[in-house]
Amino acid sequence: MIHGLRMKFQDIDSETLPKSSSFLVKILHRMSTLLAKNTTTEFASVTPLNIVEWRVISGLYAFGESRQKALVAYTGSDQAQTSRILADLERKGLVRSVTSGEDRRVKNFALTAQGVKEVEAAMPGVAAYFQGIDAVLSHDEKATLISLLERILGAATAETKATGGTEVKTSG
Repeated sequence: MIHGLRMKFQDIDSETLPKSSSFLVKILHRMSTLLAKNTTTEFASVTPLNIVEWRVISGLYAFGESRQKALVAYTGSDQAQTSRILADLERKGLVRSVTSGEDRRVKNFALTAQGVKEVEAAMPGVAAYFQGIDAVLSHDEKATLISLLERILGAATAETKATGGTEVKTSG
């Protein structure tokens, strides 16, 4: 229980969680899982691409020819996952790789004509879905949510925490 106040989210009850659990971490994880599940379902109705493929292909659509490193930064995926997705998209004929004019060891990636058609066909449905989610909160509510999430993440990633006057080292 959080400071004597009972809180519930979906089927998670702060009163019944073990002391070794965090109510906030539990509900954020549940929210992430549910949002990913719902987004996956929505994507399946508008495009044959999965969410990770969409992030890569829509990044190429937005930014044009790009290095893999830039796509990793944009998508938030790791290097290996992005490399696999680019290879899959290339096999499907949606992406092509070209050797960089600046450094022959580096490949740049761009959409093929088919890749552009795929993005443009899915874009209205994907955009409407995400705009519907974003419209649920006002600008001030979004700012508050961001601030709260930053505080929670800060608490989760702090290198040291004061407990009863002693410093305890924690890992990520």
